[in-house]
Amino acid sequence: MLMILPQELLRLVFEQLSKADLWTIYNVSSELRNCVARPLFSETELRLESFLPYEINGRMLPARRIFQILKDRSFNIRELLIIPSNEIIRPDIWELIGKMPSLTLCCISGDGWDWNGDYHSVGNPPVSVMSQLVELRELESMVSTGWQSCSPFESLRYLEIRQLSDGLLKIPAARAVQELTVSFDPEERREPCDILLNLSQLPRLTTLRICHLLEGGLTVTGKSRSVKHLELVDSSIDGDEVFPRLSSSLESIRTEGASMRGDLERGMRFPCLRFVEVEGNLSLLPLILFSSTASLKLFIVHYDHEWDWNGLEKILNEFPPGGMPPLNCIVDVSRTVTLSDHDGSLALFLKLGRNVYARYVDQYCSGW
Repeated sequence: MLMILPQELLRLVFEQLSKADLWTIYNVSSELRNCVARPLFSETELRLESFLPYEINGRMLPARRIFQILKDRSFNIRELLIIPSNEIIRPDIWELIGKMPSLTLCCISGDGWDWNGDYHSVGNPPVSVMSQLVELRELESMVSTGWQSCSPFESLRYLEIRQLSDGLLKIPAARAVQELTVSFDPEERREPCDILLNLSQLPRLTTLRICHLLEGGLTVTGKSRSVKHLELVDSSIDGDEVFPRLSSSLESIRTEGASMRGDLERGMRFPCLRFVEVEGNLSLLPLILFSSTASLKLFIVHYDHEWDWNGLEKILNEFPPGGMPPLNCIVDVSRTVTLSDHDGSLALFLKLGRNVYARYVDQYCSGW
């Protein structure tokens, strides 16, 4: 009876059914199985016990049968949620994930939340599911044997790895990824805990975001001509290693509590850089002062008057009377200064900053 309905109407009917009803239809015949596969497996939930799958979309089946279903229906799976009972994900499961041509979302949860569950525990609202975010949690034991051996992800556009606390993570080749976020666990991190990032394997990457990275935890190879936005949060970065590989395409840099090391005052070329925002640690200042930044339009600095190095205010005090850019005081010690190409304050700041740096370098170099 169902098969006499037009395909569009049939699809609408199936989309209204529960997973249990879809399973019932799936088992009727091979013809109906093909019709119902898309709504049944488009969002797939996989539960593991003792490293093996035992339940798929609410139905308990032998692991061998589940593996076969995942292979047969790999092209139907667009969003995959894996709920393991252990931290280790078997390499053959990662192989299957890597070969899913339509996959745009992959979540690995150690908390047991489902598609309609509470995302606040991992910092993401439910809307992140629909934005094709890839989130991998609890990567402690999996990283050394997981992604390094699996096929490249073909469709993923947003890749987020959170709470990395132990081991070596080699970022997988992903030709479609546009945004990459890697966040360490600041409380549970154990050495060694490192990231290997080959920029040449991420040719469409436009946004790179790194959080809670300790010194020496990032090794970058390759060079990118696509990364436009760099965000660093509570991280220690070797500027000599990172910036030369990104400088040709960077349009914006945002740092929050991020410290830079290296010979930053030697300068680099940033032909596309238009926006820089620095909060807290001001160690990025020498890079901005001494690099070629002719395209820079806006430079915003948020700093703590009591704790941050006062070289910034020495530069501001060099401005002519009445010419100092306004300081927005959020509280007594927290201040924000906005320097713009539009009113000339940015060009003057850069010029004065170089002079101040040269004058006080021996006294204040260690604080920049």
